[in-house]
Amino acid sequence: MYQKIENNETLIRDNKNSAVLETDLNSLQLYRKRREQAQQKDKEIEQMKSEITELKSLVQQLINKEG
Repeated sequence: MYQKIENNETLIRDNKNSAVLETDLNSLQLYRKRREQAQQKDKEIEQMKSEITELKSLVQQLINKEG
C-alpha cells in the first residue's frame, strides 16, 4: 500500500518499508542523468589531479638533474 506525501504530487511512501518513491519518471531519469554527469566530472577531476601530481614529480626530477 502506498501513501501520498503531503505537498508533493510526485512522491509516495511505501507503507511496508517507509521508502519514499518517485512517481514522475521524467524527473527520475533527469536526476539519474545529472548524477551520472556529476560522477563523470568528479572522475575526470581526480584523473587531472593525478596527472598534475605526476607532472610535478617529473619537473622536480628535471630540476634535480640540472641542479
